[in-house]
Amino acid sequence: MPRSLKAATTVVDNLPFEDLYDLVDGSDFLVCNIEAPYEEEFATVRTTGIRQLSLGFLRPCIIQREHAEYYGFSERNAVIYERGELAQALLRATDMPAAEYDAMCRELDALRQEVEHRSLANLERAIVGKELL
Repeated sequence: MPRSLKAATTVVDNLPFEDLYDLVDGSDFLVCNIEAPYEEEFATVRTTGIRQLSLGFLRPCIIQREHAEYYGFSERNAVIYERGELAQALLRATDMPAAEYDAMCRELDALRQEVEHRSLANLERAIVGKELL
């Protein structure tokens, strides 16, 4: 990893909620880097929580394409990379112009609103016994 990326990146795992909240709140991007042997598990029966953090804090993800598709992210609201190209994606994110970052955050907010609307509609349908969206 280039030295400039090391200075701009914090790697964490298993943080207490208060520390996680402060770290995410102070970040510009969230990196989702799911590695084998966990890839299949996190694309079928488990979640990393990255989608919830990204939508809740409106922080774009840096995420591998196949995982982005599973979690509902697109090139408009996330930095998407191909397998093996995480370092290049990190560089793209650190070099992103402010206007592009702001547009990405607006698209992320639109996704958040869409998910919220769909969730509320599904909740309402579940309460009255109708088919979910």
